[in-house]
Amino acid sequence: MADDPPGRQAGGLRGNRFFHLTFWAQACADYCDQLLLVALTWGVLHRLGGEALGIVLACWTIPRGALLLLGGVFVDRWDRRAIAVAVSAALGGVALAAAAVSHLHVLVAWVGVAVVLGILDAFRMPLGASILPMIVEPEHLVSANRWASLREWSAATVGPAAGGVVVAVTGVAGAFTIAAGLYVASCLLMIFAPAMKARADDETSRVLADLRDGFRLVASHPRLRMLLPTFALANLFTLGLIGVGVPLFVKDVLHAGPAGLGILSGSFAAGVMAGTLISPRLPAWWQDSQAMVFGLFAVSDALLALVGIAPLLPVACALYFLSGMAGGAPATFYRTMLQSLPPKEYLGRVNALARAASFGLEPVSTTAVGALSARISASVLLVAGGGCAMCIDVSGSLLSRRAARRGPEGTTTEPAAREVAR
Repeated sequence: MADDPPGRQAGGLRGNRFFHLTFWAQACADYCDQLLLVALTWGVLHRLGGEALGIVLACWTIPRGALLLLGGVFVDRWDRRAIAVAVSAALGGVALAAAAVSHLHVLVAWVGVAVVLGILDAFRMPLGASILPMIVEPEHLVSANRWASLREWSAATVGPAAGGVVVAVTGVAGAFTIAAGLYVASCLLMIFAPAMKARADDETSRVLADLRDGFRLVASHPRLRMLLPTFALANLFTLGLIGVGVPLFVKDVLHAGPAGLGILSGSFAAGVMAGTLISPRLPAWWQDSQAMVFGLFAVSDALLALVGIAPLLPVACALYFLSGMAGGAPATFYRTMLQSLPPKEYLGRVNALARAASFGLEPVSTTAVGALSARISASVLLVAGGGCAMCIDVSGSLLSRRAARRGPEGTTTEPAAREVAR
C-alpha cells in the first residue's frame, strides 16, 4: 500500500497542479456525458422512435450496472492514470463511431454504441472517486470533494441545455464529434497527471478474490457496513420519487406543465449547489460525523416529503430547493468518507459498491413508484416515500451515535484491512 502516493502534493488545493489537471479532465468528461446523452437520445428518437430509445438506453445502463463491481476491482489493480487515459481515448473513439451511426436507421448499430458506452462507464465511474485521495492531502479532501460536487451538479444542470443547443446548431453527428473532442481533451490532460497505483506491483491475486475482499472489507468495517446499506436503503425510496414522483406531482397536482417541471427540477439542483457551497461554514466536526451526515439527509428527505403537500409551484420550488440545500453538504461529506475510510488499495472497490447500490436500486425504485402511481396520488407518494427515507436516515443517525459511544469510529479499519489482505 502506498501510504504517501508520489502524486500527492503538499499545500492547499490552489497550488496543487495535479488536482487542477484531474479536475478539468473530469470536467470535460462530465459535460461531455450530458452532451452525449442528449445527442444519443435525440438521434435515436429521430431515426428509430421512442420504443427503440428505451432499448438503446437499457443497453447502455445494463452493462454499466453489471460490470461496475468488476470495474472497481481493475481500478484497484492498475495505475489509475493509465485507466483514465485509456477510457477517455476509447470514449472519444466511440463518440466518433456514434457520429457515423447517427446517419443510419439500424437499431443494432445504435445498440452496439450503447453497449460499449456502458462497458466503459463501468470502469470510469469508480475511477473518479478513487483519484482524489491519491493527489490531495487528507486535510484538503473535503474541500476537493466540494469542488468536485459543484462541478458535477453544474454539469447536470447546465449540460443538458447546452447539449440541446449544440445538437440544434450542429446536428446529431456534429454533437458526437464535439463530444469526441472533449473526451480527447480529457485524455490529454490526464497524461500529465502522476502515476496512481495504490498496490505494489508484486501483489497479485485473482479478480474474484479481489472482489470478495472488497465485500469483506465493507462487512468488517464498523462504519462502512452501516454507511453503505443505510444510504442504499434510503435511496430505494428517494430515487423513484425524484425520477417519477416529482414529474407526476407537477403534471397531476400542480398542473404546471413541462416548464413547471423544469423549474422545479432546477430548484433542487440549485439547492444542492448552494448546500455544497456553504459546507465549509459548517462546524468542522460535522465532516467526519456519520450521525450528522444521516441527520442532514433526514432533513433533506423530510423537506422532500413536504413538497407533496405544496399547494402552488413557488412553494414546491422553495421546499425542493431547501431539500437540495440540506442534502448538498452531507453528500460531500459522504463522498469524502468513502475516500478516507478504506485503505487506498480498496478505493475502487468500495466506491464501485456504493455506485452499484444506487444504480442497482434505481430501476426497482422507479418501477415501484410508477406502479404505485396508478393507485396512489403523487402527493401521497411524495409524503410517504420521503417520510420512509427520513425514518431510515434517522435510524442510521441514532445507530451511528450509539456506535460512537461504544468507542472511537473507524478504529478497526487497518486491522480489518490486514485481515482481508491475508
